[in-house]
Amino acid sequence: TIVFSLCLLIGISANAQSKKGINFQSIDLEAAKQIAKKENKLIFIDIYTTWCGPCKLMQKNTFTDPKVGELFNKSFVNLAIDAEKEGVALAKEFKIVNLPSFLFLDATGKLVQYDFGYYNAEQFSTVGASVLSKVSSGMAPKTLEMVKGKMVGDKIADFSAKDHLGKTFSSSKEKEKLILVFIRGQWCPYCNKYIESLQNLSQELKAKNARLVIISPEKREFIEKTLEKT
Repeated sequence: TIVFSLCLLIGISANAQSKKGINFQSIDLEAAKQIAKKENKLIFIDIYTTWCGPCKLMQKNTFTDPKVGELFNKSFVNLAIDAEKEGVALAKEFKIVNLPSFLFLDATGKLVQYDFGYYNAEQFSTVGASVLSKVSSGMAPKTLEMVKGKMVGDKIADFSAKDHLGKTFSSSKEKEKLILVFIRGQWCPYCNKYIESLQNLSQELKAKNARLVIISPEKREFIEKTLEKT
């Protein structure tokens, strides 16, 4: 009976481990660098916020996947950092403007690859594998200037895009001053509140010959939801 019980416990433990996803360690970046050097690994950092919808989906559906966990636990030191708490300085350093954002660093803390947005388990496994392939092939890591994202005060070149009605918008053809605002999407409560506050300034903006242009990464049907909410 004792032997049988012991074997059963070992089986349960092994089964639990096989279902384990990414093992995120509760350490800071400096400690992660030391482990990465010692174990010859890269560093993966999930930068999230508590209110971010896609962040929650990644934590629920993707990071818990056994195959994703097997790949990332074997080759990366994994950290999950809140961009609005302990990760404020890190988000500023790497110009994080999208959530969730993913930093892949070498053992010295240099950026190897930056990515963002929601991925399912299969897609994210491909992302991790591509990072490992890039490093093994000897490709040079990206510089900070190559990281995606625009900061307040950056100049933006003339651009064209489709608006929510399917019409082409071209900044070069606009006679008014343009105020560009980037939002994450209709799921973001802070974005919706900010748009509402800008709506209240519409008459003042018009008086100053300025036009508000809001840029969203979402599809048209979700932009319609933003319009309904704001």
